[in-house]
Amino acid sequence: MAIYHGAVREDRHAPVEVCLPVTGAIQSTIEIAVKELPAATVAYTTTSLRQSIYPGVLAAYDAISERITTSGHTVADDPREIYLNFNASIFSPMASLDDPCVEIEWPYRS
Repeated sequence: MAIYHGAVREDRHAPVEVCLPVTGAIQSTIEIAVKELPAATVAYTTTSLRQSIYPGVLAAYDAISERITTSGHTVADDPREIYLNFNASIFSPMASLDDPCVEIEWPYRS
């Protein structure tokens, strides 16, 4: 999963945090921060491999943002990209550009 800390736009880069699920006791180091994400209500969409290719994926971010605001909600945190079947779909020679690839989640509050 990746969390984008800043605008997700074609004309500007944003700092990104790469997250991995872990089990057991893990200690933070200089290179790795250990933290637990709080529970959140999210608006989301799933994109195909074709739709997830930058800059086309920006349309999904725009759609989620619009849905949050037109529903009378406010963005509560930074958007997240959850990579689905990462090893099986993206790097497989059997992968189709229409396979589900990335779920984009954007936490919001009412």
